[in-house]
Amino acid sequence: METFHVTNIAGPWTSEAWEKQLESLTQHVKRCFAEAAPRFAPPNDDGCRHFANALLTYFLPSKKGPLTSEKKAIKYGRTFLKHLAQSRESIKLGLRVAIARNYDEKRKEFESTLFHMKEVERHSEYLFDRLSPQRSSKNQSIRWLSNFAQHLWREANGGRAPRSKNADDPIVQLIVLVLTAIHREPIPATIAEALRGRR
Repeated sequence: METFHVTNIAGPWTSEAWEKQLESLTQHVKRCFAEAAPRFAPPNDDGCRHFANALLTYFLPSKKGPLTSEKKAIKYGRTFLKHLAQSRESIKLGLRVAIARNYDEKRKEFESTLFHMKEVERHSEYLFDRLSPQRSSKNQSIRWLSNFAQHLWREANGGRAPRSKNADDPIVQLIVLVLTAIHREPIPATIAEALRGRR
């Protein structure tokens, strides 16, 4: 999908430019629903507009004060995890090649690297949770957005909607796509943890 970001994150909400932005985001939201879950019909235009409006009303990044050491640790830690996730895909490819060619030493090396990457991610998320006391309310918002998306999917698909909440599943992929459009930087694993109520 072509990268899309809203251009105005400050308002005013009643301006003509804001209305145009809402319409652009509405169309992007519809594409996000379709890409995240190709086996499900996306919501109708009204549903996508309500979803886009909720994003612009409740989920735009707020103005930030000076970064404390804890906030810096979280911010740069999440950037590190994003790059780590990209590296993991290369390691997985190397592992598949090593298995196919019976390179036992390389296979063990790749498996060990993947294990340690997963451990780094798990321990990092634990630390982020401890360093950020306001995460619970943020996660409630993410769960609300997920429930809203499932409601719209059910309306468009005779009561059916994606339910699984793993990092590679449609609900998480949808939330990552739409939050990215409003200048947030979500990490699929973090969204999945929030939706499963583990954080």
